[in-house]
Amino acid sequence: MDDWHAIDIYDGDPTPGTPASIQAMATSSQRRAQEINGHAAGLRSVAANSGAMRLRGDYAAKIDRELGRLPGEAKVLADAYVDCAAALSAFAKELTRLQARSRSALRIGMTAESQYRGLLQRFCGLTGMRTYGPGVWHGLDESYAAPLREPVRSQALAIARNARLCAEERRKARASALQAKYEYEVAAALCVRAVQAAGMRLGAPGSGRTEPAPTRSRAPRSATRRGSAGKPRVGARVQGAVEKPAVTPSAKKPPAKPVVRNNDLSEVTITVQREPFHARAQFDRKMNALKKLSDEGKLFKQANPVARDKKITDDYKARIRQMIFDKYWPHDKEMANRLSARLSLQHPDHVWELQLGGADDVSNLKLLHGLTNVDIGKQIWQKIMKLPDGTPIRIEVVD
Repeated sequence: MDDWHAIDIYDGDPTPGTPASIQAMATSSQRRAQEINGHAAGLRSVAANSGAMRLRGDYAAKIDRELGRLPGEAKVLADAYVDCAAALSAFAKELTRLQARSRSALRIGMTAESQYRGLLQRFCGLTGMRTYGPGVWHGLDESYAAPLREPVRSQALAIARNARLCAEERRKARASALQAKYEYEVAAALCVRAVQAAGMRLGAPGSGRTEPAPTRSRAPRSATRRGSAGKPRVGARVQGAVEKPAVTPSAKKPPAKPVVRNNDLSEVTITVQREPFHARAQFDRKMNALKKLSDEGKLFKQANPVARDKKITDDYKARIRQMIFDKYWPHDKEMANRLSARLSLQHPDHVWELQLGGADDVSNLKLLHGLTNVDIGKQIWQKIMKLPDGTPIRIEVVD
């Protein structure tokens, strides 16, 4: 069932995880909170000297003072577990909904893909047309039947029309699955941050616990990399439950020798389709920048694979994260965590696309909604991949 390649999703299940396991963690956290509240009641009894364990002796007063702090600390810990349970339960419920949506989209997309392949085979058998290149060609529509003569033309038109409708259904299914993926990433980030916030409260003044020592940038020392939010123990299992496993990178081809725009070649106009899951304002900003470069005659198909230094984009994002924690962590840790969660859904984007001749330089970077960035880049590549290197490109947007 999980053949996501059928709808052009190549990084696995867009909504991974097991809701039952996450809900079990929520139940365990809730049970732990109840146990701690029970212990707190016993501690209050001891602290009030009203139980069977009443203390006497030279050190009784000092011990009583210390014991008096424990019920409050226990309540903070219990409340943290209650908040963790609520966050996990909410995520499990949301994951159930999103998995139903993504799997429904996959079923629809696989059916449409199967029907399209059958129609394409029939069309080729009827007309003698051949397709070339790897994979399945998805461009069949009525325009390929229009030049034909009767009686073949009528049959070919009907087949091509149905093929186009199947391709549109498949595209809508992919858009629905990607929207589910975006909502999943938001829900997962919010769950992790809620658990982290619960852990952070254990270090609040008056709780008797020690706050993580800050680094020079005042972000928590427990951070896994400079500038990221510290991850308390209470969130460690959640992190593993909601994040996808690391994918072993495959061997990459060496970069191709860069080329320049070849004005002897005819300019090719390509379109980028606006999708429902795109962040509209950020999509418009990105496309307006590309259209401006297009109007200035600067876009062209660069040789692929393009040369790029991943450290440039990684450092760019790390600096922004560091700025967030430098500004907010000392006085508003919750805000720092919220902004960090939002940043995790953004990509450092090359405003002038590398595949369209842009420079791999920090001056060419701006944050862009992750799914929007990936989809724009993929749409452009699918339109230019078979063009000669150096081909002038013009960009248009289709709503």
